[in-house]
Amino acid sequence: MHPINHDEPATAEAANIPAERLIRLPLVLGMVGLGRTAVLDRVKAGAFPAPVKVGRATLWRECEVSAWVVAQVRQSREARA
Repeated sequence: MHPINHDEPATAEAANIPAERLIRLPLVLGMVGLGRTAVLDRVKAGAFPAPVKVGRATLWRECEVSAWVVAQVRQSREARA
């Protein structure tokens, strides 16, 4: 049995570590406005964040998907400027 160290924060939030959230494909699709095939084709081409395998589940890091969305908006607006 390991002793409890009360000096260490109990949660990532208490340690000021940003929380990582892994999300499933349906939520990814809702965030990016693309279909399943379009997202998976972009993953294969290296143009979209790669998923993480956790057991049998295929998940994406929400922060990477959000950053991809921001980059797409930026590129679109720069092209119009």
